[in-house]
Amino acid sequence: MKVLWLLLGTAFLIHAPELAAQDWKGDVRWAYDDHGAPDCPERYVAFHIEPCLALGNRQCVTRVAIALAEKDKKFDELAFHLMKDVTQCHNGDGQARLDGAGVGAVADFLRTFPYPNEAKILDLVIAIAGN
Repeated sequence: MKVLWLLLGTAFLIHAPELAAQDWKGDVRWAYDDHGAPDCPERYVAFHIEPCLALGNRQCVTRVAIALAEKDKKFDELAFHLMKDVTQCHNGDGQARLDGAGVGAVADFLRTFPYPNEAKILDLVIAIAGN
């Protein structure tokens, strides 16, 4: 029995970094699907995305981040900070996981989601991007 626990423990330790590295994707997916009450409405104001407070909160923020990442790589850092500093403002562990993944990985992952087609969200993206 001790040998079995030793083998299981060893296997977990070997794969734990891989599993932890993927948790940040779960944080992004959660925000993509979540439209509950916002935890940090002041951050919506700071990032000039106040309309998201009436358009689905974190779900709206994630769609804005997706559209920004799709629009141009120069917006990758902004998309990253929307995900980290707004959608995960209540979750220090989530913020740390996104930091660990980095701007490029998070932006690339955002680009795997369907491009948002909601006019109000796209208007926000245009206002933020300045085009």
